[in-house]
Amino acid sequence: DLRHCASYDSESSSWILEKGDYVLYIGSASDRLSPAGIITLDGDAAPLSSLLGYTEQELRSQFQNRLMNLVLPEDRQMIRRQMTEQLSRSRSIELEYRLVRKDGQVIWVLNKGRLVAKEHGIEYIYCVLVDITQTKQTLDSLQQSLERHQIIMAQTDDIVFEWDMVSDTVICSNKWQALFGFEPLTANFSSRVTTSSHFHPDDLPLFIERMRALKNGADYQDAELRIAKSDGRYLWCRFRATAQYGADGKPFKAVGVIINIDAEKRAAQALQSKAERDSLTKLLNKNTSRHQVEARLLGRGPEEQAALLIIDLDNFKMVNDYHGHMFGDTVITQTAAEIRRFFRSDDIIARIGGDEFMVFMSNIPSRELVERRCAGMMESFCNLFKDRLSDCGLSCSIGVALAPEHGISYQELFQHADQALYRAKAQGKNRCAFYDTTDHDFLPKSAAASAARTAIDSDTRRMTENSDLFHYVFRHLYDSVDLEHTIRATLELIGQKMKLSRVYILENDPGGKTCSNTFEWCARGIQSEQENRQKIDAFFPEYGERSNARGVFYCPDITLLPRSQYNLLAAQGVRSMLQCAIRDNGVFRGYVCFDECTSNQVWTQSKIDLLTALSETISVFLMKKRAQDAL
Repeated sequence: DLRHCASYDSESSSWILEKGDYVLYIGSASDRLSPAGIITLDGDAAPLSSLLGYTEQELRSQFQNRLMNLVLPEDRQMIRRQMTEQLSRSRSIELEYRLVRKDGQVIWVLNKGRLVAKEHGIEYIYCVLVDITQTKQTLDSLQQSLERHQIIMAQTDDIVFEWDMVSDTVICSNKWQALFGFEPLTANFSSRVTTSSHFHPDDLPLFIERMRALKNGADYQDAELRIAKSDGRYLWCRFRATAQYGADGKPFKAVGVIINIDAEKRAAQALQSKAERDSLTKLLNKNTSRHQVEARLLGRGPEEQAALLIIDLDNFKMVNDYHGHMFGDTVITQTAAEIRRFFRSDDIIARIGGDEFMVFMSNIPSRELVERRCAGMMESFCNLFKDRLSDCGLSCSIGVALAPEHGISYQELFQHADQALYRAKAQGKNRCAFYDTTDHDFLPKSAAASAARTAIDSDTRRMTENSDLFHYVFRHLYDSVDLEHTIRATLELIGQKMKLSRVYILENDPGGKTCSNTFEWCARGIQSEQENRQKIDAFFPEYGERSNARGVFYCPDITLLPRSQYNLLAAQGVRSMLQCAIRDNGVFRGYVCFDECTSNQVWTQSKIDLLTALSETISVFLMKKRAQDAL
């Protein structure tokens, strides 16, 4: 009975009940489009005052005891509309709207009410107001946070996934279908992934191992895997997942991300291939072939025969002397193609020196097979460029060592094949010789002395230093955890190995109108110019025919340059120089530069090619770092 807990006002025909944070008001249904008046009589008005800050007198005088007058003006039309709609369907209402306190603060209230018929057919709406400001603010904050995460997810190509270990279900973000073109596995994931997934067969065991580790209590797992698209093409992806634990301390869920690293991975593989192969012939280089041969020998069965061949072109120096180095490169390239033609696809073929090649044949049935291959190769070489090289007599000599007959290690086989080659040369060239114990009699004195050294020493005699330097630089950049430090060390290594005066990098500043010297190494006695190369004009010099399509400019004598360019370089002590453009997706970003300050240097083409390749490698890793720093 409201008479025991509220007061009635005949002027507004309304009651009010106040208790704690709740305010109950009752008004005539005739005011349903404009909620009933609020009135307090002789009762305690503290709760209402606490909610809105107005006294009973202020509610009467300023707001005419009408709730609508306290509502934020922007919400009033919404209240009328929603009350009409809700009362047309039922006798209950539930509204959320904002009220304005006396101090100007806007609060949210939840208004729950019910339509009740009283005597004489008059209808009343019984309502309870609840202050929900804190709840509303929390919900708004959560909604904003959700929207921020949705924006972030929409702007990334990464796939977010969640694996419920208990139900064995997986949920992926819609980026999965956008990237791969098909729906991901969801139910019974662990059992279906082995038969129905698109993981590369070689990578699937690794993925299953990582999943098992998470389920067994590992906090975090990652891996690089290949996943096929709907068109069958595999993409390299990086998988990262973190386990979530329940109150019992056991993992029950894993949340992670799948990142598309295909372009990055294939670029790295291309650079790796470039580091492992001879730039002219595309055959394996000396170091890479040695590692592969050693691996084959370790896996050789006790009865399995193998052969290591060293092939040397006869009279190749005459080819270079009479016909020039460019034609000599053509001969080397064609020779490599001929060697490929005579051997199996799984034989290891390498260029180990200027005119020397190595072939390793594993699992051969007999010595006769090797003899037939060598005979066919020698005949082919004699006919190679026969008309053009009639004055040189191009041919080849071959030294062969067999495993296990002549050794079971790479060192033994290489040294013995090398000694057999000397015998073939000593006996008149254009012939094949298999190793035997008398081969040391055919070695010249200098070679006989070196034969007593290890095969590593023999390797060093023929080592292609340029290829080794490129491989070393690539490997250290690829493995680096502090790229800036590694780049500085790399510039120093290149400068010392190539006997240069100064090696430095000019990078375009934001906007591309100026560039700055970001890295520099100087030889002893050479003055640093790094401070003088900050915020200088950025341009790609048009040096005419001296600049090639790869953006490489080489000048052996700066006095040949236009006066403005000569003055700039001469002030820095430069006498000869090489500049290699840095490009990022075809956009010019700066230079890798090499200066010689002690004399005018005429650099060989092989040296220019090596510096160009080293510059391109440094540029790839530097641009990747700059892109990551910009995130």
